[in-house]
Amino acid sequence: MTRQQRGSYSECVRALQTLDCVPSTRREYESRRRELTATGVRHTLPARPDSVFAKRGWCCWHNYLRPNRGHTTACPQYGARTAHDRLKKRVQAAGVASVKQYKKLRQTPQFADVPRKPHAKYKGKGWCCHSHFFGTIAADEPCVKRIARVTYTAAQLLIATKELTTQEAYRTWHRASRPSGVPSDPSSVYAAEWCCWKCFLPDAPSCSEREIASAK
Repeated sequence: MTRQQRGSYSECVRALQTLDCVPSTRREYESRRRELTATGVRHTLPARPDSVFAKRGWCCWHNYLRPNRGHTTACPQYGARTAHDRLKKRVQAAGVASVKQYKKLRQTPQFADVPRKPHAKYKGKGWCCHSHFFGTIAADEPCVKRIARVTYTAAQLLIATKELTTQEAYRTWHRASRPSGVPSDPSSVYAAEWCCWKCFLPDAPSCSEREIASAK
């Protein structure tokens, strides 16, 4: 038997609404899915949509089976979830697409009430990731994984051929090339190893060389 192809969250929601008898509870959904499978009807409905779509649009069974009715008190996360959704709509309507822009938005009077860390406030209450929150990816797309930072030494090796001699030159290069895993502010990320920009940049004189030059 070939493995059943699985649809996205939005595709499954649309498929449910086309059934002759749309299930209204989890038990009805499971029963209806077994009937479709037993009769040989091709479908893309997963057995555990709450697990499959946990980070791809899932809220609760009520909104999965009855999407056109919106969040109601039938939703176990009704209060927190609707608060998260309202904030997400406000932020997206303001054209915010990054954490940096969100921080600037919080400084305006109209958005003084928004949480400083929405990912912490709405964890388990609708939050998935910043990409979904800002609307930079579709609701049923998987979350974008955070890119792992390279080590201090690896970052130095990466920029060894860039002929960067100043902090300004480094930041100009970083904005233009967007190197994967290399931080825009290495002094903060590599605080434990950090000495100064002179030591970090390969083409800049080291601290010792600077001290010798100043002594002369």
